[in-house]
Amino acid sequence: MSLLGIVIILLITVLFVKKEYDVEREVTINRSIVDVFSYIRFSKNQKNQDLGTKGPHAEMEYKGVDGTAG
Repeated sequence: MSLLGIVIILLITVLFVKKEYDVEREVTINRSIVDVFSYIRFSKNQKNQDLGTKGPHAEMEYKGVDGTAG
C-alpha cells in the first residue's frame, strides 16, 4: 500500500506544480554604445555570434552595401 500512496501523492503534487516558467539571461558588454552598434550593424559580423539558428557549415550570401538600410 505504501507504493500506491507515494504514487497518489506524486499525482496530486503534479496538479499544483507551476507548468510555465521564465528564463532570463543578461550579458554585460564593456564597450561604448557606439562601438557595439558599429560592430553589429554589419551583417557579416553576425556570423561571429552564437545564435544557434544556423549550423557551423551554413553558407550565407550578402547583397547590397553592408551597414546601410535596405
